[in-house]
Amino acid sequence: MTAERRANLKVIAMLSVALLFADKALAQTIGYDENTEITVVGMVEQPVAPGCWGLAAFVLTSSTGRSYKVYTAPRWFVREMRLPVKRGEKVRVVGSKFFGKDGSRCLLARSIFFHSSKQRVVLRDQNLQPVWRGIARPRGSCMKIFFPSN
Repeated sequence: MTAERRANLKVIAMLSVALLFADKALAQTIGYDENTEITVVGMVEQPVAPGCWGLAAFVLTSSTGRSYKVYTAPRWFVREMRLPVKRGEKVRVVGSKFFGKDGSRCLLARSIFFHSSKQRVVLRDQNLQPVWRGIARPRGSCMKIFFPSN
């Protein structure tokens, strides 16, 4: 292998590592902006959508016909809460509006009201901090067989 080829491979490797950490850096800068807070009422179109930043997401079609990708909470937290997101469910989402990289409308949810069950799920507290902050993320373990949590 020539020195020039090694140098090129090194540059490609460094760029790959930089791109890997770019998403992580973006995730750390995403925050809830109450200046962009809106309320959207509509139907869940797609209960599970590809998430980002480790957050679960679903697609909501508003009563005006606009689609929003709604980011909720980390997947482990959503599973633990058993969030009742179902296709066709009428919901009211209060969230911080932003535009995705592809130009799509997105909401970082603060709360979700499920009309069918009259259940309101709060995802951010009065200081706009995630309610899952400070909760230890559950880890998979074969020890659960011997020491089940009740």
